[in-house]
Amino acid sequence: MNREMTKISSITKELINYFLMHDAKDIELKIKVKEDKTEINIHSENIEFTEEDMENIKSLLNVGREIENDEYYCQVIGVNSEGEELSAIGVMVDEAKIKWNKPSLDISLIRKR
Repeated sequence: MNREMTKISSITKELINYFLMHDAKDIELKIKVKEDKTEINIHSENIEFTEEDMENIKSLLNVGREIENDEYYCQVIGVNSEGEELSAIGVMVDEAKIKWNKPSLDISLIRKR
């Protein structure tokens, strides 16, 4: 597996873990690999989520990509606590959209090449 696919795999693994830690039911994950970007979409119709969780995840996933540190953050994922892993994802993606309609949650991430 090339390095880009390893990074995508790490991101999706942590998103799934995050959803499971919030007792999500019926998790759907969709990955679209395109020539210029990869789109990652994760959805659950039933998740234990709060206003505080929403504010937290928005701030952690929207910190902005740090291309020069991609390799470092890929290695950090899976090692630290939940918040640090989400912030690692935040610096590995170019765009993050979070939509919460109680009790469903959708997260869409874009990672440009």
